[in-house]
Amino acid sequence: MDQIVEIYAERRRGDRWEALDVERGTPGAVEWLGSGLGDLIMQGLSAVLLGDDATFIAEHESLGPPRGLPADVSPEVRAKLIGDSEDTFNRDESWLGLGELLGFDWEAPAIQRAMVSAHAAKWFGSRNDPFPADLPSDERYAGWCEDGVRVAWSVPHRALVGERFFAQLRRLEQLAAGEDTRLVLWITEW
Repeated sequence: MDQIVEIYAERRRGDRWEALDVERGTPGAVEWLGSGLGDLIMQGLSAVLLGDDATFIAEHESLGPPRGLPADVSPEVRAKLIGDSEDTFNRDESWLGLGELLGFDWEAPAIQRAMVSAHAAKWFGSRNDPFPADLPSDERYAGWCEDGVRVAWSVPHRALVGERFFAQLRRLEQLAAGEDTRLVLWITEW
């Protein structure tokens, strides 16, 4: 089963929340913040933002567990949640305030894990060392491989969710201008 983390921004206007297109700064528009992200970043987002298990992440801190969909979610984001096709299943609905996201220690270390060939294992040090920069480009890692050796390495939490997420977070902070702002998110599987 494949999955993605769907992430939408909202800000409070008066007594209601409205969707916010972060790229264009347009209120009332719904834009999924996770577009163009790869599978490993999706694992990182689901692990760090929602407390979900991830194949390649052994130890990490989380902003989860999921809180459920906010009762006052904007109509635009609610329509995205219920508008998915019959071939999908949504789970782990939640929301996170901009202050929570900005206050999280994104530089704290997380431990990633994988299996590599016995030949490639010699490039890996302790689990507290970074991913080996000198690993030959023809060596690959996977969740499992026959005759593989399990290895681990350290990365900051920032690396788990990717730089594009942080660019959007910085943009959201600029657009918020002190207003109540949040991300509404969930996992969609198909």
